[in-house]
Amino acid sequence: MVALVVATMLLSTKTIFRIVIALFAFQAVVYVIFMGMMATTSHAAFVAGFNAQSGTTYDAIVSQATSILGSPITFTAEQTAIGLVYTMTSYIGYANSAYFAGEMKGDPRKAQGLAIFATPIIFAGLIYILYAGLYNVFGHDFLVASATLWVNGKSPLPSMPSPAFLVSYITSNPTLAALIPLALVVNNFGFAMVYFFVPTRNIFAWAFDRVIPVKFATVDKRGVPIYAVAIYALIAFFSVYVTVYTSWFNYLYYANFGWWIAVAVVMFAAAIFPFRRKDIFASSPKIVTAKIASIPVITIVGIIGIFASLFISYSTILPSYNGFPINIIYVVSMLFVMLAALIIYAISYFYQKSRRIPVELAMKELPPV
Repeated sequence: MVALVVATMLLSTKTIFRIVIALFAFQAVVYVIFMGMMATTSHAAFVAGFNAQSGTTYDAIVSQATSILGSPITFTAEQTAIGLVYTMTSYIGYANSAYFAGEMKGDPRKAQGLAIFATPIIFAGLIYILYAGLYNVFGHDFLVASATLWVNGKSPLPSMPSPAFLVSYITSNPTLAALIPLALVVNNFGFAMVYFFVPTRNIFAWAFDRVIPVKFATVDKRGVPIYAVAIYALIAFFSVYVTVYTSWFNYLYYANFGWWIAVAVVMFAAAIFPFRRKDIFASSPKIVTAKIASIPVITIVGIIGIFASLFISYSTILPSYNGFPINIIYVVSMLFVMLAALIIYAISYFYQKSRRIPVELAMKELPPV
Protein backbone atom coordinates (compact mmCIF):
# COMPACT_ATOMS: atom_id res chain seq x y z
CA MET A 1 0.00 0.00 0.00
CA VAL A 2 2.76 2.45 0.94
CA ALA A 3 4.78 1.61 -2.19
CA LEU A 4 1.71 2.15 -4.36
CA VAL A 5 1.00 5.52 -2.73
CA VAL A 6 4.64 6.62 -3.10
CA ALA A 7 4.59 5.69 -6.78
CA THR A 8 1.38 7.71 -7.20
CA MET A 9 2.94 10.73 -5.49
CA LEU A 10 5.67 10.80 -8.12
CA LEU A 11 3.06 11.59 -10.77
CA SER A 12 2.07 15.12 -11.71
CA THR A 13 -0.36 16.96 -9.44
CA LYS A 14 -3.02 16.93 -12.17
CA THR A 15 -2.76 13.15 -12.48
CA ILE A 16 -2.94 12.70 -8.71
CA PHE A 17 -6.08 14.83 -8.57
CA ARG A 18 -7.65 12.77 -11.35
CA ILE A 19 -6.93 9.55 -9.44
CA VAL A 20 -8.46 11.00 -6.27
CA ILE A 21 -11.56 12.08 -8.20
CA ALA A 22 -11.87 8.59 -9.72
CA LEU A 23 -11.63 7.00 -6.26
CA PHE A 24 -14.23 9.42 -4.96
CA ALA A 25 -16.56 8.68 -7.87
CA PHE A 26 -16.34 4.94 -7.23
CA GLN A 27 -17.11 5.40 -3.53
CA ALA A 28 -20.00 7.74 -4.33
CA VAL A 29 -21.55 5.09 -6.58
CA VAL A 30 -21.14 2.43 -3.88
CA TYR A 31 -22.64 4.81 -1.29
CA VAL A 32 -25.74 5.22 -3.46
CA ILE A 33 -25.99 1.45 -3.93
CA PHE A 34 -25.54 0.84 -0.20
CA MET A 35 -28.19 3.42 0.73
CA GLY A 36 -30.48 1.85 -1.85
CA MET A 37 -30.02 -1.50 -0.10
CA MET A 38 -30.78 0.13 3.25
CA ALA A 39 -33.90 1.82 1.89
CA THR A 40 -35.29 -1.40 0.39
CA THR A 41 -34.49 -3.72 3.32
CA SER A 42 -36.65 -3.93 6.42
CA HIS A 43 -35.40 -4.53 9.93
CA ALA A 44 -37.35 -7.81 10.00
CA ALA A 45 -35.58 -8.99 6.85
CA PHE A 46 -32.16 -8.38 8.44
CA VAL A 47 -33.17 -10.19 11.63
CA ALA A 48 -34.41 -13.18 9.62
CA GLY A 49 -31.25 -13.28 7.49
CA PHE A 50 -28.99 -12.92 10.53
CA ASN A 51 -30.77 -15.63 12.52
CA ALA A 52 -30.61 -18.01 9.56
CA GLN A 53 -26.96 -17.51 8.60
CA SER A 54 -24.93 -16.34 11.61
CA GLY A 55 -25.11 -19.39 13.88
CA THR A 56 -26.62 -17.24 16.62
CA THR A 57 -29.64 -14.98 16.92
CA TYR A 58 -30.35 -11.27 17.02
CA ASP A 59 -31.97 -11.51 20.48
CA ALA A 60 -29.07 -13.58 21.85
CA ILE A 61 -26.56 -10.88 20.82
CA VAL A 62 -28.59 -8.12 22.48
CA SER A 63 -29.25 -10.19 25.61
CA GLN A 64 -25.60 -11.16 26.11
CA ALA A 65 -24.37 -7.58 25.64
CA THR A 66 -27.02 -6.25 28.01
CA SER A 67 -25.76 -8.59 30.73
CA ILE A 68 -22.20 -7.32 30.18
CA LEU A 69 -23.26 -3.67 30.30
CA GLY A 70 -25.45 -4.25 33.35
CA SER A 71 -28.29 -2.12 32.02
CA PRO A 72 -30.63 -1.96 29.03
CA ILE A 73 -29.21 -0.51 25.83
CA THR A 74 -30.66 2.95 25.30
CA PHE A 75 -29.75 6.54 24.46
CA THR A 76 -28.29 8.70 27.25
CA ALA A 77 -26.80 12.18 27.37
CA GLU A 78 -23.36 10.80 28.31
CA GLN A 79 -23.30 8.27 25.49
CA THR A 80 -24.49 10.91 23.04
CA ALA A 81 -21.61 13.17 24.12
CA ILE A 82 -19.15 10.33 23.42
CA GLY A 83 -20.84 9.76 20.08
CA LEU A 84 -20.44 13.46 19.32
CA VAL A 85 -16.68 13.07 19.77
CA TYR A 86 -16.60 10.23 17.22
CA THR A 87 -18.67 12.28 14.80
CA MET A 88 -16.42 15.33 15.17
CA THR A 89 -13.33 13.26 14.42
CA SER A 90 -15.01 12.30 11.13
CA TYR A 91 -14.58 15.92 10.08
CA ILE A 92 -10.78 15.83 10.29
CA GLY A 93 -9.28 16.73 6.95
CA TYR A 94 -11.77 19.13 5.42
CA ALA A 95 -9.23 21.95 5.57
CA ASN A 96 -6.54 19.87 3.86
CA SER A 97 -7.20 21.49 0.49
CA ALA A 98 -5.78 24.74 1.88
CA TYR A 99 -2.34 23.11 1.77
CA PHE A 100 -2.39 22.72 -1.99
CA ALA A 101 -4.79 25.49 -3.07
CA GLY A 102 -1.95 27.10 -5.01
CA GLU A 103 -1.74 24.03 -7.25
CA MET A 104 -5.37 24.36 -8.36
CA LYS A 105 -6.63 26.08 -11.48
CA GLY A 106 -8.65 29.28 -11.30
CA ASP A 107 -9.26 31.51 -8.29
CA PRO A 108 -8.32 29.55 -5.14
CA ARG A 109 -10.56 31.81 -3.04
CA LYS A 110 -13.66 30.55 -4.84
CA ALA A 111 -12.44 26.95 -4.88
CA GLN A 112 -11.59 27.07 -1.19
CA GLY A 113 -14.90 28.65 -0.31
CA LEU A 114 -16.62 25.64 -1.83
CA ALA A 115 -14.10 23.07 -0.58
CA ILE A 116 -13.82 24.16 3.05
CA PHE A 117 -17.35 25.45 3.75
CA ALA A 118 -19.65 23.45 1.48
CA THR A 119 -18.16 19.96 1.75
CA PRO A 120 -18.64 19.57 5.55
CA ILE A 121 -22.28 20.56 5.09
CA ILE A 122 -22.69 18.00 2.29
CA PHE A 123 -20.93 15.40 4.43
CA ALA A 124 -23.26 16.13 7.34
CA GLY A 125 -26.23 15.32 5.12
CA LEU A 126 -24.64 12.16 3.76
CA ILE A 127 -23.62 10.85 7.18
CA TYR A 128 -27.10 11.54 8.56
CA ILE A 129 -28.63 9.47 5.77
CA LEU A 130 -26.06 6.73 6.46
CA TYR A 131 -26.74 6.60 10.21
CA ALA A 132 -30.50 6.68 9.67
CA GLY A 133 -30.28 3.77 7.24
CA LEU A 134 -28.07 1.69 9.55
CA TYR A 135 -30.31 2.25 12.57
CA ASN A 136 -33.43 1.48 10.54
CA VAL A 137 -32.14 -1.83 9.13
CA PHE A 138 -29.70 -3.20 11.72
CA GLY A 139 -31.19 -1.53 14.78
CA HIS A 140 -29.44 0.69 17.31
CA ASP A 141 -29.57 -1.94 20.06
CA PHE A 142 -28.00 -4.60 17.86
CA LEU A 143 -25.22 -2.32 16.60
CA VAL A 144 -24.27 -1.40 20.17
CA ALA A 145 -24.63 -4.97 21.42
CA SER A 146 -22.61 -6.63 18.66
CA ALA A 147 -19.84 -4.02 19.04
CA THR A 148 -19.82 -4.54 22.82
CA LEU A 149 -19.33 -8.28 22.44
CA TRP A 150 -16.60 -7.78 19.84
CA VAL A 151 -14.47 -5.38 21.92
CA ASN A 152 -14.86 -7.67 24.95
CA GLY A 153 -13.70 -10.70 22.97
CA LYS A 154 -17.03 -12.51 23.34
CA SER A 155 -18.49 -12.13 19.88
CA PRO A 156 -19.69 -15.31 18.14
CA LEU A 157 -19.32 -13.57 14.77
CA PRO A 158 -16.28 -14.30 12.56
CA SER A 159 -15.60 -10.63 11.84
CA MET A 160 -15.97 -7.18 13.35
CA PRO A 161 -19.72 -6.39 13.16
CA SER A 162 -19.33 -3.28 11.05
CA PRO A 163 -22.01 -2.45 8.45
CA ALA A 164 -19.55 -3.59 5.76
CA PHE A 165 -19.75 -7.09 7.27
CA LEU A 166 -23.41 -7.06 8.33
CA VAL A 167 -24.50 -6.27 4.77
CA SER A 168 -23.77 -9.93 3.94
CA TYR A 169 -26.87 -10.87 5.96
CA ILE A 170 -29.23 -8.78 3.84
CA THR A 171 -28.21 -9.95 0.36
CA SER A 172 -27.50 -13.23 -1.34
CA ASN A 173 -25.63 -11.47 -4.13
CA PRO A 174 -21.89 -12.02 -3.53
CA THR A 175 -20.99 -9.00 -5.69
CA LEU A 176 -23.06 -6.65 -3.53
CA ALA A 177 -21.73 -8.28 -0.35
CA ALA A 178 -18.14 -7.66 -1.51
CA LEU A 179 -18.77 -4.19 -2.97
CA ILE A 180 -19.22 -2.38 0.35
CA PRO A 181 -15.97 -3.60 1.98
CA LEU A 182 -14.19 -3.02 -1.33
CA ALA A 183 -15.30 0.62 -1.16
CA LEU A 184 -13.71 0.82 2.31
CA VAL A 185 -10.44 -0.51 0.89
CA VAL A 186 -10.57 2.16 -1.82
CA ASN A 187 -11.45 4.73 0.84
CA ASN A 188 -8.37 3.80 2.87
CA PHE A 189 -6.20 4.12 -0.21
CA GLY A 190 -7.68 7.55 -0.86
CA PHE A 191 -6.95 8.54 2.74
CA ALA A 192 -3.39 7.31 2.35
CA MET A 193 -2.96 9.44 -0.78
CA VAL A 194 -4.30 12.58 0.90
CA TYR A 195 -2.25 12.10 4.05
CA PHE A 196 0.87 11.52 2.00
CA PHE A 197 0.23 14.40 -0.40
CA VAL A 198 -0.37 17.03 2.31
CA PRO A 199 2.80 16.38 4.38
CA THR A 200 4.97 16.51 1.25
CA ARG A 201 3.55 19.98 0.57
CA ASN A 202 4.25 20.90 4.19
CA ILE A 203 7.85 19.76 3.80
CA PHE A 204 8.11 21.77 0.58
CA ALA A 205 6.72 24.88 2.30
CA TRP A 206 9.06 24.52 5.30
CA ALA A 207 12.01 24.27 2.94
CA PHE A 208 10.76 27.21 0.86
CA ASP A 209 10.56 29.28 4.08
CA ARG A 210 14.09 28.12 5.07
CA VAL A 211 12.84 26.30 8.18
CA ILE A 212 14.46 23.09 6.90
CA PRO A 213 17.15 22.70 4.20
CA VAL A 214 16.09 24.40 0.97
CA LYS A 215 16.94 21.22 -0.96
CA PHE A 216 13.53 19.84 -0.02
CA ALA A 217 11.87 22.63 -2.02
CA THR A 218 13.33 21.23 -5.26
CA VAL A 219 10.75 20.25 -7.88
CA ASP A 220 11.17 18.37 -11.14
CA LYS A 221 9.93 19.58 -14.53
CA ARG A 222 6.39 18.44 -13.70
CA GLY A 223 6.32 20.39 -10.44
CA VAL A 224 6.69 17.33 -8.19
CA PRO A 225 8.67 18.05 -4.96
CA ILE A 226 10.79 14.95 -5.46
CA TYR A 227 12.98 15.26 -2.37
CA ALA A 228 9.99 15.96 -0.14
CA VAL A 229 8.29 12.86 -1.53
CA ALA A 230 11.47 10.81 -1.05
CA ILE A 231 12.00 11.81 2.60
CA TYR A 232 8.36 11.23 3.44
CA ALA A 233 8.49 7.83 1.71
CA LEU A 234 11.33 6.83 4.04
CA ILE A 235 9.32 8.08 7.02
CA ALA A 236 6.27 6.12 5.82
CA PHE A 237 8.11 2.82 5.37
CA PHE A 238 9.86 3.26 8.72
CA SER A 239 6.52 4.03 10.39
CA VAL A 240 4.89 0.90 8.96
CA TYR A 241 7.72 -1.25 10.29
CA VAL A 242 7.65 0.37 13.73
CA THR A 243 3.86 0.10 13.97
CA VAL A 244 3.79 -3.59 13.05
CA TYR A 245 6.82 -4.85 14.98
CA THR A 246 7.16 -2.51 17.99
CA SER A 247 5.07 -0.51 20.45
CA TRP A 248 7.03 2.72 19.95
CA PHE A 249 4.11 4.48 18.32
CA ASN A 250 1.54 3.60 20.96
CA TYR A 251 1.45 7.27 21.94
CA LEU A 252 -0.34 7.87 18.63
CA TYR A 253 -3.45 6.53 20.33
CA TYR A 254 -3.61 10.15 21.50
CA ALA A 255 -3.14 11.62 18.04
CA ASN A 256 -6.61 13.18 18.16
CA PHE A 257 -5.68 14.81 21.47
CA GLY A 258 -2.85 16.69 19.78
CA TRP A 259 -4.76 17.26 16.52
CA TRP A 260 -7.64 19.09 18.20
CA ILE A 261 -5.31 21.20 20.32
CA ALA A 262 -3.78 22.32 17.03
CA VAL A 263 -7.29 23.11 15.77
CA ALA A 264 -7.92 25.13 18.94
CA VAL A 265 -4.79 27.17 18.21
CA VAL A 266 -6.11 27.93 14.71
CA MET A 267 -9.50 28.87 16.22
CA PHE A 268 -7.74 31.26 18.61
CA ALA A 269 -5.90 32.84 15.69
CA ALA A 270 -9.22 33.25 13.87
CA ALA A 271 -10.82 34.88 16.91
CA ILE A 272 -8.13 37.55 17.31
CA PHE A 273 -7.39 37.98 13.59
CA PRO A 274 -9.76 40.96 13.01
CA PHE A 275 -8.16 42.84 15.90
CA ARG A 276 -4.56 41.66 15.62
CA ARG A 277 -4.23 42.27 11.86
CA LYS A 278 -6.81 44.92 11.02
CA ASP A 279 -5.09 45.74 7.72
CA ILE A 280 -5.36 42.21 6.31
CA PHE A 281 -8.86 41.75 7.76
CA ALA A 282 -10.10 44.93 6.05
CA SER A 283 -8.86 43.72 2.66
CA SER A 284 -10.23 40.18 3.04
CA PRO A 285 -13.20 38.79 1.05
CA LYS A 286 -16.70 39.66 2.28
CA ILE A 287 -17.28 36.23 3.76
CA VAL A 288 -14.33 36.88 6.09
CA THR A 289 -15.30 40.43 7.09
CA ALA A 290 -18.98 39.63 7.80
CA LYS A 291 -20.22 40.87 11.17
CA ILE A 292 -23.10 40.27 13.56
CA ALA A 293 -23.90 43.29 15.75
CA SER A 294 -20.47 44.77 14.94
CA ILE A 295 -18.72 41.57 16.06
CA PRO A 296 -16.81 39.73 13.28
CA VAL A 297 -18.39 36.36 12.51
CA ILE A 298 -14.92 34.85 12.28
CA THR A 299 -14.33 35.87 15.91
CA ILE A 300 -17.60 34.30 17.05
CA VAL A 301 -16.85 31.09 15.16
CA GLY A 302 -13.29 31.12 16.50
CA ILE A 303 -14.42 31.38 20.14
CA ILE A 304 -16.96 28.58 19.71
CA GLY A 305 -14.30 26.55 17.90
CA ILE A 306 -11.80 26.96 20.76
CA PHE A 307 -14.14 25.40 23.32
CA ALA A 308 -15.42 22.72 20.92
CA SER A 309 -11.88 21.72 19.93
CA LEU A 310 -10.62 21.55 23.50
CA PHE A 311 -13.69 19.49 24.47
CA ILE A 312 -12.97 17.00 21.67
CA SER A 313 -9.25 16.96 22.51
CA TYR A 314 -9.86 16.17 26.18
CA SER A 315 -12.57 13.62 25.40
CA THR A 316 -10.28 11.57 23.15
CA ILE A 317 -8.01 10.64 26.08
CA LEU A 318 -10.82 9.53 28.37
CA PRO A 319 -11.25 5.79 29.05
CA SER A 320 -14.85 6.05 27.84
CA TYR A 321 -13.51 6.97 24.39
CA ASN A 322 -10.39 4.86 23.87
CA GLY A 323 -10.97 2.03 26.31
CA PHE A 324 -7.90 2.36 28.56
CA PRO A 325 -6.85 4.62 31.48
CA ILE A 326 -5.29 8.00 30.77
CA ASN A 327 -1.56 7.57 30.10
CA ILE A 328 0.31 10.72 31.15
CA ILE A 329 3.41 9.64 29.20
CA TYR A 330 1.37 9.55 25.98
CA VAL A 331 -0.11 12.97 26.77
CA VAL A 332 3.35 14.46 27.30
CA SER A 333 4.66 12.71 24.17
CA MET A 334 1.96 14.34 22.05
CA LEU A 335 2.60 17.77 23.57
CA PHE A 336 6.31 17.31 22.91
CA VAL A 337 5.55 17.04 19.19
CA MET A 338 4.27 20.62 19.33
CA LEU A 339 7.20 21.74 21.45
CA ALA A 340 9.62 20.11 19.01
CA ALA A 341 8.16 22.23 16.19
CA LEU A 342 8.94 25.41 18.12
CA ILE A 343 12.47 24.19 18.87
CA ILE A 344 13.10 23.35 15.20
CA TYR A 345 11.82 26.74 14.11
CA ALA A 346 13.98 28.55 16.69
CA ILE A 347 17.11 26.68 15.56
CA SER A 348 16.30 27.45 11.94
CA TYR A 349 15.56 31.10 12.69
CA PHE A 350 18.84 31.83 14.41
CA TYR A 351 20.82 29.77 11.91
CA GLN A 352 19.38 31.68 8.96
CA LYS A 353 19.79 34.95 10.81
CA SER A 354 23.48 34.18 11.20
CA ARG A 355 23.58 33.92 7.40
CA ARG A 356 21.79 37.30 7.14
CA ILE A 357 18.62 35.69 5.75
CA PRO A 358 15.50 37.36 7.29
CA VAL A 359 13.29 34.31 7.82
CA GLU A 360 10.56 36.45 9.37
CA LEU A 361 9.82 37.94 5.94
CA ALA A 362 8.39 34.57 4.88
CA MET A 363 5.42 35.30 7.17
CA LYS A 364 4.86 38.83 5.84
CA GLU A 365 2.36 39.82 3.20
CA LEU A 366 4.12 41.23 0.16
CA PRO A 367 2.78 44.57 -1.08
CA PRO A 368 0.99 44.45 -4.45
CA VAL A 369 3.15 45.05 -7.51
